[in-house]
Amino acid sequence: MNDAHPTPAGDCTFVIFGATGDLARRKLLPALINLAGRRALPDRFTVLAVGRTPMSDEAYRENIARGVGEFCPPTTDPAAWAWLGPRVFYAFETLDTPASYESIGRRLDGLEGAPGHRAGRLFYLATPPDAMADIVLQLGAAGLLREAPDAWRRVVFEKPFGHDLASALELNRQLELELAETQIYRIDHYLGK
Repeated sequence: MNDAHPTPAGDCTFVIFGATGDLARRKLLPALINLAGRRALPDRFTVLAVGRTPMSDEAYRENIARGVGEFCPPTTDPAAWAWLGPRVFYAFETLDTPASYESIGRRLDGLEGAPGHRAGRLFYLATPPDAMADIVLQLGAAGLLREAPDAWRRVVFEKPFGHDLASALELNRQLELELAETQIYRIDHYLGK
């Protein structure tokens, strides 16, 4: 496999919870731009950024575009953002009611295109640890974590995973109510340092 042009994954929707935060702006979106520049993303790739700050798709894209110059390496190909930008959408949701998750589900169905089209979905939780279990339980209740042979579901937990051993074990217990272990990816800032 050529490292400059890896084989892209299948159709995928990347959902970022906490999309207006520093982690998304400094790390996640620049990483996606880098992958786009390496042609490592599928043609049918969509980003749904979910945040609690009201703004339009266009305003969110402009916000990210400003960060491209600040947080992407100077060697970043401008064509990478030109390719990725139109695939980035924003959803203003408070995430405190089932209606928020139903709205996200409808938006995902609309973004993924034709009826019956299936895409993998990666839910990236760039949120405080205290919000993680509730988000997963709400996603599960809305049916957004159900997998099918051609529609995988994964959840990435970014941030400290709990505050101590007891809270991490409790978070694991809650996640097991909606997710199989194979669907869970944990990234702990402190363990990574």
